[in-house]
Amino acid sequence: MRRRWSFAALLAALSIVLAACGGLSSNDDNSGVGSAGGPSKPAVRLGVVDFTEQLILTQLYGQVLKQAGYQVTYQKLASRELADPALFNGQLDMLIEYAGSQLTYLKGLKGTPTSDDQKVLADLKTTLGPKGVTALEQAPMSDQQAITITQATSDKYSVTTLSDLAKVANQLVFGGPPECKDRDTCYKGLQKTYNANFKSFKSLDQGSIRYQALLDNQIQVALSFSTDGIIAKQNLVVVEDDKKLFPPDHAVPVARNDFLSKAGDEFTTTVNKVSAAITTEEVTALNAKVDIDQEDAGTVATEWLRQKGLLS
Repeated sequence: MRRRWSFAALLAALSIVLAACGGLSSNDDNSGVGSAGGPSKPAVRLGVVDFTEQLILTQLYGQVLKQAGYQVTYQKLASRELADPALFNGQLDMLIEYAGSQLTYLKGLKGTPTSDDQKVLADLKTTLGPKGVTALEQAPMSDQQAITITQATSDKYSVTTLSDLAKVANQLVFGGPPECKDRDTCYKGLQKTYNANFKSFKSLDQGSIRYQALLDNQIQVALSFSTDGIIAKQNLVVVEDDKKLFPPDHAVPVARNDFLSKAGDEFTTTVNKVSAAITTEEVTALNAKVDIDQEDAGTVATEWLRQKGLLS
């Protein structure tokens, strides 16, 4: 595998080891961006779940916050199942979450699934309130969870929707990260919502490994994310979620209230300004630069922020 993904796999393994000792690892690297502020501004512990888009997004926010005078420490974790508890118990100050997925994880969905992203955000804010956490403004970008298959598999089994896929699931191997198997918006949800009973579940942690397994026919179905640049490059088929299992998943910074109270209005304003600039199309392009062109996530983030006038 490419060196970049070997390094990513090493980071993931490190995160898992650290999870047994509290789930956190720290990294003070801010890609060389200078701090303009003084000691009056608090340090922010910014959590990052270890996959490409999170590495990019946390750099986007972290670099701009550092320029505004906040000392930023990145703390990597292997999954939401480690990151969210770390935020709630005070080991982190902020995460970049995905509204629908976090709401589902917190069992905060009300009624039937909805495609209304504002309702999802409102429900998320209500659910986070008792935990002492606030959801700030969500970004225009939405990274929906998606199920992908090859064009050959689509043609062979006449699959265009997840309902179609469920009919032939017993002949197919599903590939996804370990936590997917028990998530209501992943493998478990496919079983409940679509009655999709796959031949087997193959645990594949890293994106490139999972896509290579799909292309090599080691698996026939893969958990993907709609902003993965490799989907278009490899002409993969995104299977239509015809029963709306996957909720709207706009990126949204979520921060502890006790941190926000000492960070001041400038912190919230700075974070919201970054959020407003991030679109689905541009994040997809940034992901492709890292995943396909093997560029560094921090460098990619710096270049984009400068193009947008958010970083000097």
